[in-house]
Amino acid sequence: MPDRSRIVLVGYTLLDALVGFVALCMLVEMTSSVRIPLADYGAPIGMIAFFFLAPVVTITLWFVGRRHRAWTNRQRRFLLLSRLALFPAWVLSCLPIGLFVLILQPWPLTLMHGPDTEHAREAFERQLGRGLPASVSDLYYRADGGWGDAFHKLRFRCDDASFVDDLVRELELAPTDETGPFGTEGPSWWLPAPVPEGIQRFHRGGPPGSYWMLWFDAEEGLVFFEHWSA
Repeated sequence: MPDRSRIVLVGYTLLDALVGFVALCMLVEMTSSVRIPLADYGAPIGMIAFFFLAPVVTITLWFVGRRHRAWTNRQRRFLLLSRLALFPAWVLSCLPIGLFVLILQPWPLTLMHGPDTEHAREAFERQLGRGLPASVSDLYYRADGGWGDAFHKLRFRCDDASFVDDLVRELELAPTDETGPFGTEGPSWWLPAPVPEGIQRFHRGGPPGSYWMLWFDAEEGLVFFEHWSA
């Protein structure tokens, strides 16, 4: 059986070379006009190296050499420097998990949405610029902040139609036939698909990439509000 220390040292050497090569190619592509021959495959290779190979191989090499104690000082320094150099790959490998949590907000983060949580009440006051009246209940809120955009969704039940009229006037919304760029896309408590017949729709555009939408289902007493800012 091959010496475990040799397997670990060769493995780290190859992994360092791969990650270093990919990082260099990506850096050259982003900072200059030089075309790398493998540029068309750079993104997939980079994702494999950073998001899969580096963490998996590092764990495997640790497992292989965990019982080996006869490391020389030079080998110990090499292993330490290799692990430090591969640390950014570990950080980047966590990005997909972070984006998944940020954008999809899986359970138990969905418990913050509502109904009538402190998180939702604070968002109501922040987004609509007024306190929460007694006529509003069953309040839900969700915010998405992926890729630099900000999406805010509010849904609540209101048995006072005059409050909705005041809200439309204060937010300077105008009647529209649009459903908005994202329409019914959202969590389970959001606008149902297809949009119910007779629902009132109001809209206001802003700077490029920004808009406000409000849907009012008078029959059910439900209000859906969305604000998107790029």
